[in-house]
Amino acid sequence: MRTSGGLKMKSHENPGKLIRYGILSVLISFAAFSLSAQNPRFQHYAVEDGLSQSVILSIHQDSEGFLWFGTQSGLSCYNGYEFVNYLGDPLRTSTLSNNWIYSITEDKEGNIYLGTKGGLNKFDKASREFTLIHYTDSILSATQNFIYGLASRENIIYINTPPYLTLYHSSTGESEVFRNAFADDGTVYDIGF
Repeated sequence: MRTSGGLKMKSHENPGKLIRYGILSVLISFAAFSLSAQNPRFQHYAVEDGLSQSVILSIHQDSEGFLWFGTQSGLSCYNGYEFVNYLGDPLRTSTLSNNWIYSITEDKEGNIYLGTKGGLNKFDKASREFTLIHYTDSILSATQNFIYGLASRENIIYINTPPYLTLYHSSTGESEVFRNAFADDGTVYDIGF
């Protein structure tokens, strides 16, 4: 065993291995320093700043970077500078079907889908209009409009209306409905949405 600068090193150890460990240690140090140099900044927004309501039920960042906030009083969209709010109007069919928005998702085409107390709404960013999507069939009753959760992958919107899970194909308008057969209360929980 030989001593080099106070370190005991076995003569049969691979010096290349020590160099790799040294380089790895330096890289980790630089990475840690780089991460500590990033100071995340949080900005708090309230109704006074333009948010439609202070109770936020869902948040979604779309593919363009806009932040969408589902509240008990409509939808708020934040572009990084200001809020634009959207509310339902019973006299206009091109507005939200219900102002309670529980879930927000986006399909592959960039369309925004909203799960509300009054069904599934699709928001067209170009026209700034909403469409109520009639995705149910005879399996689901009219009372299944209360949507608890949404998720999407490609052009499939997963709709949680306990005890049903519906797969809505946004490109074709077709739906597949699955009923929860669990013995408990029959609820499909939206863990992971």
